[in-house]
Amino acid sequence: MANGIVCVTQNGARSCCSCLCFRSVRVVVRTTANFTREVEDEIQNVPGHFAMHPQLVANGHVYDFEQLSSELNVAVDAFNAR
Repeated sequence: MANGIVCVTQNGARSCCSCLCFRSVRVVVRTTANFTREVEDEIQNVPGHFAMHPQLVANGHVYDFEQLSSELNVAVDAFNAR
């Protein structure tokens, strides 16, 4: 295989076809949440910005939404603990 083309010779006849290239995509989820709380008779709005660890997504390797949910829960808990 050269340059993504597969050539096969069978019974003296040569046939070529293009090859499917396997590629992956790095997915990074970033989100913003607005946290609201009441402190001493006033309401505070505090924005929180979160970025999750990148995941590689490819044919046969789907995005792991459970990992996303877990990372987001940990990040929000850490944000609220401050």
